[in-house]
Amino acid sequence: MASQHPNSFPSKKRKLSLIALYIFGYALLGWICIEVYFQQKFWHGVVSQFDSELGWTAIPNQSHTHNGKTYTTNSLGFRSDPVDFSKGHILVSGDSVAWGDGVNDNETVTAFLSKKFSNYQTLNLGVNGFGIDQSYLRLKKHIGKLKPQLIVFMVYSGNDLWDTSNNTRYGKSKPLYTLKKEQTKPFGYKFRIAADDIILTNKTISRFSCSNLFSRSWLLSLALFEDIRRSLCDQQMLKEGEHLYVFVSLLLKIKDLANANNSQVLFLLSPSKSDFIFTANQESSTYKKGLITLQDVFSQSQLPYIDFYKRAEEEKLNVEGLYNPNDNAHLSPIGNRLLAEMIYDYWNLNIKGKD
Repeated sequence: MASQHPNSFPSKKRKLSLIALYIFGYALLGWICIEVYFQQKFWHGVVSQFDSELGWTAIPNQSHTHNGKTYTTNSLGFRSDPVDFSKGHILVSGDSVAWGDGVNDNETVTAFLSKKFSNYQTLNLGVNGFGIDQSYLRLKKHIGKLKPQLIVFMVYSGNDLWDTSNNTRYGKSKPLYTLKKEQTKPFGYKFRIAADDIILTNKTISRFSCSNLFSRSWLLSLALFEDIRRSLCDQQMLKEGEHLYVFVSLLLKIKDLANANNSQVLFLLSPSKSDFIFTANQESSTYKKGLITLQDVFSQSQLPYIDFYKRAEEEKLNVEGLYNPNDNAHLSPIGNRLLAEMIYDYWNLNIKGKD
């Protein structure tokens, strides 16, 4: 019997190398599949896509069910029925509170408003995750096509100030307004603030910006790479105090936009559930501080607004029932119906008969 040559079979080292190569190959294939899956997901929240002006926006002509709730958009990406251009419109703009995260299409504030306005069509321009700046730009983009009699602009106390202070949110690139000239005096409406005091720093947003690449990647979005992301990506944040000037200027821009389109504007301050829990002197409550700051902004600016927090406190409403279960921000069908009633009451007292 002939003896085997020592090189007739792969060496042990070669076998281990092949095994390692196979493991690496399968791991690489798995990572690619995961990355492809993450890239196919909605951009931010359900029914959302990248937008080079707004950062992201709602996808038109979609119907998607998530956690048992159905989200449907029309041809313009509004969470509403198809636009009836023969009618005047009541517009509701804002973030996920306006959009109606966590409730069905027929349970949003605009759905309840539509039952009260027979001669007008109510349209929901809200988008998940938007700051005031993004909501303003989206309203500006679409308002020329519509006939707005009233624009209800919802402001959420939990994070709208913060959302407007950065060129990224939820790790994704977004528009950022800054002051044309640095303010040297402390914030206060007794100091001049005008709509044209601010300038948009990034009119075009790249789908492949550094922040978007990190946030849209399963691997790079891990906490392990957070320090690298911060060092590589150009993240801008307004200075302390500057964000209030920018915020008020944006509110005035919204008012001017409404006036230019022969419409009236109503701001609606929507609190978080935490605002009802924490007292003003609890320093740990950033939510309560946000609410108080916004209440001060609206009282100083003398812009027309409704304070949902004050209404709920005055009427001693069941706060838990106003919000979705285990949700600090988004209103339940009961909360949305109450908002619709407040808006309709404002219409009857201040607008009906003048339109």
